[in-house]
Amino acid sequence: MCVDYHPYFDDLIVSGGVDGKAVVFNIKSGKIIESVEKHTKRISSIGFMPDESLLAFATCSADNTGSLFILNNDKSDEPITERYRITNHTKTLTSLSFHPLTEYALFGSLDGTWSYHNILRVRLIFIHIFSL
Repeated sequence: MCVDYHPYFDDLIVSGGVDGKAVVFNIKSGKIIESVEKHTKRISSIGFMPDESLLAFATCSADNTGSLFILNNDKSDEPITERYRITNHTKTLTSLSFHPLTEYALFGSLDGTWSYHNILRVRLIFIHIFSL
């Protein structure tokens, strides 16, 4: 299991489980805000995007994918939208990190690569292959 707290909204926590489900909690009320299950294997890393205006989080999974999810504040049919899916790795994604400018993120994998994405523009910028 992995967890993260929102850097601007201190009452929000997101957790990723071994069941592939991501859950957003309000720790003040003790209630689940939303949950989403898009991964077929465990979530290995999870993190909120450091943004005050967009409530979003990213996941890494043992199913070799990563995702960016946006919580919809409007009355749409889907409370959580999968905005971006990362599929360019061949083994478990193990870590993620957001750039302080928010729209950029790094994803690390057991396949010996890391990838750099502009997640709001849905674009892979760079992939690096480790070599010794």
